[in-house]
Amino acid sequence: MGYVALDGSSSAEKPPACSAGTQCLENDLLRIRFSKKGEIQSIFDKEIGREVLAQGETGNNLAVYDDQGDAWDIPVNYDQKKPETFSLESAKARLDGPHAILKQVRRYGDSRMTQEIVLTHGSRRIDFVTEVDWRESNRMLRTSFPVNVYANEVLCDIQFGQIKRATHTNTSWDMAKYEICAQKWVDISHRDYGVALLNDCKYGHKARGNVLDINLLRSPCHPDPKADRCRHRFIYSLYPHQGDAYSGGVVQAAYNLNVPLQVYEIPSSRGVLPQEHSLLRVDSENVIVETVKKAEDSDDMILRLYETYGGGTNTQITFGVDVRSVRLVDLMEENPKRLRVKNRAVRVPFKPYEIVTLAVGR
Repeated sequence: MGYVALDGSSSAEKPPACSAGTQCLENDLLRIRFSKKGEIQSIFDKEIGREVLAQGETGNNLAVYDDQGDAWDIPVNYDQKKPETFSLESAKARLDGPHAILKQVRRYGDSRMTQEIVLTHGSRRIDFVTEVDWRESNRMLRTSFPVNVYANEVLCDIQFGQIKRATHTNTSWDMAKYEICAQKWVDISHRDYGVALLNDCKYGHKARGNVLDINLLRSPCHPDPKADRCRHRFIYSLYPHQGDAYSGGVVQAAYNLNVPLQVYEIPSSRGVLPQEHSLLRVDSENVIVETVKKAEDSDDMILRLYETYGGGTNTQITFGVDVRSVRLVDLMEENPKRLRVKNRAVRVPFKPYEIVTLAVGR
């Protein structure tokens, strides 16, 4: 909940231009090559000289499966029948400031998809900004990325933490988890390298072998015979990174996708506010501010934070406003324990994955 004011008339150095073509997008970190059908043939990590996709495989494979399930269940054998695909109608590339963009228009049956694949200077995130006019029945749209990383399990984001899921079917329990849930991301990593699949609103995934797969749309006929036959807009992103999910910044990349920076143009003025300001700052990257809200039974401000790497830490929280008191409370905002405030700052210990709630008197 902060801001920074920038002078739009300043002569600040602009970043080097990316390159955009119908068969290649490139920035300072990644080079993406496309086939004539619009599939991704290669994602090359220029920084360390590594191919992100598995050899001989293509990425962003938009597949339409026959889906005879209802709104709650997906058939266990849905992928045993070869899927159909969206056909590419047109592709057009352009540059927009620090963004290299490839716009693809696809069609399947009565449905039409417009997808902008965006690569930004200085970023490892490949965004797929997607709009679909979905008019199918008993069909399921998914996309997949066979990556050049092999591991026995994937890490899946859930509220206030993560869970692990197997990438194999060695046991009946593993086989039953053919569809797994995750909120902002799933990640498959070695200690030195990994790939995450991020999203802003899609929570059904599949991870088998080295393939990351996400469920984008369904159109079951029960209990609603016209469920989701409408226009949809969503974003999913592929995020190759060095190190594992934690050292590779997957948590931060997913929050940046889901809570993006907002830009507003304002006229010049002789205002009294500082050029840069934040409601609060946290000095530990593994502590996430998840909630800022008014207290239920007072005028206090409630902050809810959690530790996201699975390790204990002792962090300092510095406020950008004067505070009268800071109290540690439970999730019901009860049983307060007063914390010592010094220079608008408090120190708070966190256990692994611990949720901490603070009541701040202003």
